[in-house]
Amino acid sequence: MKRVFAILAFLCVLGAGEYFVVSRLAIRHETLTLFDASRQRPVSVEISVRRDYETKANLGLWKLPLAIISNGNTVKATEYSFLANVLAARGYLVASIQQDLPSDPPLMTHVGQQYVGARSICAARPTFFTCWAY
Repeated sequence: MKRVFAILAFLCVLGAGEYFVVSRLAIRHETLTLFDASRQRPVSVEISVRRDYETKANLGLWKLPLAIISNGNTVKATEYSFLANVLAARGYLVASIQQDLPSDPPLMTHVGQQYVGARSICAARPTFFTCWAY
């Protein structure tokens, strides 16, 4: 009886490991370079999609939901790849856009000043839900 449980446990662990490996290796990553004509500059977009869902979508059997990751200022588009992998493994088409370029001027005019165009507004007791930018 112990041998049966050991074999069953081994098969469960093997199946879970196979799912984990396939979900990690089955995600396709691609970098697209688009051109922003209004600012005359290239924009890099990291695309992540699970291969089997992409095939189903190409055949018209599945509609891929879209998730857009906005990484923010001075953060590379690839730094949230862990989140892109999780979303892609669950069937999303994930696009992570690199908004700023190394050649862009800094947003701060002087050290210690707020970012230009992004002033924080906080209520009397600043918390995560009461602060926002405009």
